[in-house]
Amino acid sequence: MQVETHHAVRRSYSLVGVYAGATSRQENEQDHEALLNLHSSGQFPSFVHAAPFTALPEVLAEIERGEIVGKAVVLVDS
Repeated sequence: MQVETHHAVRRSYSLVGVYAGATSRQENEQDHEALLNLHSSGQFPSFVHAAPFTALPEVLAEIERGEIVGKAVVLVDS
């Protein structure tokens, strides 16, 4: 696939790719276990910003300003 990179720069969008199938199932399981161990030990934190639904306007503003790293999750009371 060819991509004209100047479009991404001018229009300010990201190109994300996934290369799947390059490793065996056993290697994938070993990698997954290693990542879980790093996360459990605190060496690989998750980047999840959780906020109540009432804070949605503020969360959207933080995303727009680039202040949230990772995922923003809005919690809805049931």
